[in-house]
Amino acid sequence: MANYCINLTSLNVNGFGNDFKHKSMFLWLKKFQSDIIFLQETHSIELYETIWKREWGGDIYFSHGEKNSRGVAILFNSSTDYILKEKIADENGRYLILTVEIDNTDFVFVNYYAPTKNFENEQIGYIEKIKILLNEKLYQNLVLGGDLNTVLNPILDKMGGSKYNTPVKYTSKLEDFIEEFALCDIWRTKNVDSRLYTWRQRTPLIQCRLDFWLISNFLSSSVTKTSIVPSIKSDHSLIKLTLSGENFSERGPGFWKFNSGLLTDRDYVDIVKNTLSECDNKYHNLENKTLKWDTIKNTCIEKMESIIKMWRIRNLSLIGKIVILKSLAISKLIYVISSTHVPRSFVIKIQRDINSFLWNGSTPKVKSEVIQKSPSEGGLKAPNFEVQLLSFRIMWVKRFLSEHDSKWKHVSKAFFSLFDLEDLLISRCEFEFLNLKAPLFYIEVSSAWKRFKGIFIPLNAFHVRKEFIWFNPFIKVDRTSIFYRSWYMKGIRFINDIVDDKGEFLSHDAINKKYNLNVTFVDILSIKLAIPRD
Repeated sequence: MANYCINLTSLNVNGFGNDFKHKSMFLWLKKFQSDIIFLQETHSIELYETIWKREWGGDIYFSHGEKNSRGVAILFNSSTDYILKEKIADENGRYLILTVEIDNTDFVFVNYYAPTKNFENEQIGYIEKIKILLNEKLYQNLVLGGDLNTVLNPILDKMGGSKYNTPVKYTSKLEDFIEEFALCDIWRTKNVDSRLYTWRQRTPLIQCRLDFWLISNFLSSSVTKTSIVPSIKSDHSLIKLTLSGENFSERGPGFWKFNSGLLTDRDYVDIVKNTLSECDNKYHNLENKTLKWDTIKNTCIEKMESIIKMWRIRNLSLIGKIVILKSLAISKLIYVISSTHVPRSFVIKIQRDINSFLWNGSTPKVKSEVIQKSPSEGGLKAPNFEVQLLSFRIMWVKRFLSEHDSKWKHVSKAFFSLFDLEDLLISRCEFEFLNLKAPLFYIEVSSAWKRFKGIFIPLNAFHVRKEFIWFNPFIKVDRTSIFYRSWYMKGIRFINDIVDDKGEFLSHDAINKKYNLNVTFVDILSIKLAIPRD
């Protein structure tokens, strides 16, 4: 059991450049005895580092802005015992990412200060940058804090002004980010229907909750306290969060690391291959192939249903129920569904349980497809379990294609003895023609990926030349997708492989010489004619 206890604080300080202000704020912040403090809008420059560190008395990590704008910092109490493993600082003072080990537990701390709503394109750009940087940390203990400069719920998180005067596209991207990384707005999770705000404007009076703690769903059980506290010398309130390892009843996938050196041990590799083969044969010989899944499924459903049952007795608003479903109930399923095959019957049951909770077991008053839309489209973004499952499959593909040196990819590739899995994923290959004997999870991945790719078509000659030739629905001979095994094994995968620098098709002699093949004029002509001209 992890035995850490971490007190975190986050505050937009509205500029720290003034000597008197940062000294008085440091003294005030020390009263909270926080282990780690996230500060936004510090207005710091490199010249201030030594002075601020001396006055604070502990470690400070910076992402500098300018004297009058931007800047974020993460402060550590002098008594906090930690090991810094990685630091990523934005050169414009918008975000700071630290990977830290505390009491043998790794955390990824992200301090983010978003641009204001007047610069929505910049807001979107920064959240996309952070997503890319965190891709390899998808299943780690992630704690993101800061001033996000938007509200996630216009009804509960804003008072005064227009409820719809929010950066809609950025907020939608932020919601996608939260869903993709399986995060929860922990203060809202603990205060489902409460109305408290972290930023205020006096004239006219407008208040919003712009400051957030977004943490990994599986960390929510370790949260003992989260609160909003009035601050001094700032128009933002301070937000607090306490994580306790003693309360951590359920963690995510953990931080076990495979000894990659074993991959070079032939005896070990043979043992693993034989064991996998035996398990695969045993599984395929089972009379009921859903037995294994049922064991996992029932445990997951029971956990989710127990959460729903506990909250069903509360008189929650529809919005409150959606918060509970996303942050507490469905989160019990995320780790399992992100890496295993999910039967259709399971998807239907989960969605039925979701709808039953939303409408207290009665007939829905609003159609599911309406309430599942975003607020800008007249909905409440209620959970759509099937869409969420599809998004996890697409996320898997994204990781597979982007993490070039990851060892876990070797396991996936082992199921595709003839075809290169990367070729299949980046192509329009029709998987159903491949007769793959891969686990059902990969069939689900291919199906989701095919639906996603279906919205894209080649735009010009450059894109056409990058098209995969084999089993391509647009490249057919006698109305049938083609596959020439000997060509594929010699490295001919894409149209680009059989054309020259000017985009002209190579002659059959040139192909034979380049790839050591024995193709005929008719062979190359058939492919040439099969490629659409329009």
